[in-house]
Amino acid sequence: MFRVPALSLFVVLVAMLSAPCRAADGWLEDEINGCKVWTRNIEPGDSVIWNGECQHGYAEGRGTYEFRSHGKMTWKGEADFKAGRREGRGLSQSADGVKIEGEYQDGVLNGRVIETDSRIGRYVGTYRNGDRNGLGRFTYANGDYYDGLFANGLPNGRGVFLGHNAAGGVTTYDGVWRDGCFNDGKRRIAVLVTPKDCGFE
Repeated sequence: MFRVPALSLFVVLVAMLSAPCRAADGWLEDEINGCKVWTRNIEPGDSVIWNGECQHGYAEGRGTYEFRSHGKMTWKGEADFKAGRREGRGLSQSADGVKIEGEYQDGVLNGRVIETDSRIGRYVGTYRNGDRNGLGRFTYANGDYYDGLFANGLPNGRGVFLGHNAAGGVTTYDGVWRDGCFNDGKRRIAVLVTPKDCGFE
């Protein structure tokens, strides 16, 4: 048997944070003050609003920013900037309420991160190169959680998932995970992916 947590909205979030093939990393320029801000996954129609100091045409120091797509806010936040890139502690929030607090290096999340979506759950752990890589815990709104190693945003390596079962108890899936999939020959479960992604159906 296998059990699937409520993941659909989180899968959408993962897709939003993962670069589509047509997206590219690069610079956006505030149309009013001419200040440039570096970000990832730029697509046609993207723009930025920067409120803070501008040195030599690039965002510098503490300030607030708002990324937009075709005039509508997608992400906004507050962070320290160095030569146009986020550097150090930063806070951001998406248009649909996802909140991220963490450490940036050269414009990319690197270090301890707290990522919260009140509809789905919360991740507390390590980010490297802008994605969940290293030790972390993702806790769903119902209390189920995965605790262990992540790679490329998904459970990979040693980890444990504790989930409520139909009998009212808790089932533990402890072992080695691959791309969000657990299968020990007797039990299987998909976390942050679908059963189809794991070949379970």
